[in-house]
Amino acid sequence: MKRFLLKFCILFTLIWGLIGYFAFIVRPQISGDMGTLGKIPFGHEYNRRIETKHASHGTPIQTIGVEDSITSSVITIGDSFSQLGACGYNQFLADAIGGDVINIQQHPYEPEQTFVRLVNNHKIPSGAIVIVETVERALWGRLINLDLQDSVLIRREKSDKGESISLLDETLIWLKEILGIKQPIVKFHTRLDLFSHQTRHNELYIYNSKWVGDGDLLFLEDVANKGLVEQACCNLYNLHEFAENHGIQLLYLIAADKYDVYSPFIISDHPYNPTLDMLPDETWIINPKPFLQKKVFEEVKDVYYINDTHWSPIGAKIVADEIANRLIEEILK
Repeated sequence: MKRFLLKFCILFTLIWGLIGYFAFIVRPQISGDMGTLGKIPFGHEYNRRIETKHASHGTPIQTIGVEDSITSSVITIGDSFSQLGACGYNQFLADAIGGDVINIQQHPYEPEQTFVRLVNNHKIPSGAIVIVETVERALWGRLINLDLQDSVLIRREKSDKGESISLLDETLIWLKEILGIKQPIVKFHTRLDLFSHQTRHNELYIYNSKWVGDGDLLFLEDVANKGLVEQACCNLYNLHEFAENHGIQLLYLIAADKYDVYSPFIISDHPYNPTLDMLPDETWIINPKPFLQKKVFEEVKDVYYINDTHWSPIGAKIVADEIANRLIEEILK
């Protein structure tokens, strides 16, 4: 009996010790979407420092829903890369062109289809400039499924209510992930210090979850390898023609995957992502990979966050400046 009680006490202490360590040491230091998904304690100082120094201090742009009236001639429609507030490319774009920019948000993210629905419902006025943004890893899938006849404009809001999970369950998820079981974050080492994190400088964290079918390495199995790229590109040209027929100036922005931008700096053998090489070369298609990558080669740190899938305000401003130059040179002149 004493031996059983001793073993029970040891097991009890071990379990509660792990729960306590996670609850009081690890969880308070989790930050960024990859930190959250991978239960990685990146800390909060890194994000605070970057955002304090580099976020826009201009007049905040207005974000509206699909049912609201549009009062600006420059409109952005996109996924999470378009919803970054004072750290977003559209905020820096408004600063650069000195004009009003309205951001339209809809959940789930369907940027191309949302644009079509708005046009078919006469919500976007002729003469408007619309920037449709989509993340690289979702590029082909969204274009393949594009329906230019769609006019069903349904208000769908993102729920703020997350799924309730107990501390014990969260601790078990953390334990499994640190053991490499269902870990959705892949880590690479790089030949340059790419980030200004206090302790992690030459580590590149990439989101790639096989279990939910989302991540930066999807190109290994995505529709690009199923002969559908030609159809997707055809649909993209159709989307541009659709915009022109309604008197709308369309810019199509691809938010380059973090892995794709930083790939040349990875030390170990790794696959090359050909996705953006397959895009048509058109002035209205904005592929930010070359100029983002150029800044990284020039040793600009934190173009993307170390602990997040998104570009930082540093990267967002680089993208915004390129878009502003195109607008000023090609459209607003």
